[in-house]
Amino acid sequence: MGRPRKYHTAEEKRIAGRAKSKRYYEKNRVDILKRRHRQEKVEPDPPLPSQKTPEEEVTSMQYCVKLAKRLTPRLHQLWRGGTEQKRLDDLCSAYLSLTKDDIAGAKALVSDYSSEVSHLRDLADKYWTFVYELEGVGENLAEVEKVRRGIKAHFSNVEEIYIFVLTGVRELYYQFQNKKLAYQNL
Repeated sequence: MGRPRKYHTAEEKRIAGRAKSKRYYEKNRVDILKRRHRQEKVEPDPPLPSQKTPEEEVTSMQYCVKLAKRLTPRLHQLWRGGTEQKRLDDLCSAYLSLTKDDIAGAKALVSDYSSEVSHLRDLADKYWTFVYELEGVGENLAEVEKVRRGIKAHFSNVEEIYIFVLTGVRELYYQFQNKKLAYQNL
């Protein structure tokens, strides 16, 4: 059997809560008043005026286009200073050499690279959608679309490699050695 109910209605509960608060205040009245007095003396700092001049202000669309343009250098950074084809060749070679010792580590290598490129693709899609909703079809959308198309093309090549990784080492080895992967035929 459970504990008997102390309060049967919400009103009884509120009355008890008020009585408890009153007892606490009476017991700690001096400390509470000191704390309130300190808080009243402290004045918050007024907000600082904006440092930007009206000419410097950037619209959110311009900022979004600028962010989209920054994705291309980030993609090139993933290529480690080389070309797309060289980076994908290195990725396949590293995967094939690692599979002899550590198949899970080799899969993780390709999976990690795929997720990095996927993140860039998601950002490009987000910026494209934002610019499209704000402006519609125009010059800004064309600039973002160019970046987006490049990232999506690279992602499709990485995705193809990842699919062969999932199907097995032999298939990727065969496709890679015979230069039948999509990026090798560009």
